[in-house]
Amino acid sequence: MNDISPAVVGLFDQFVLLAALFNALFLLAAIVSVF
Repeated sequence: MNDISPAVVGLFDQFVLLAALFNALFLLAAIVSVF
């Protein structure tokens, strides 16, 4: 269990980073559609 934990945390961190990237892209698209 202690061996798997860092991998799970790394995967979760990767997912959060990807979600933040998509959020930024969506925000950029919303700004572009307004102007």
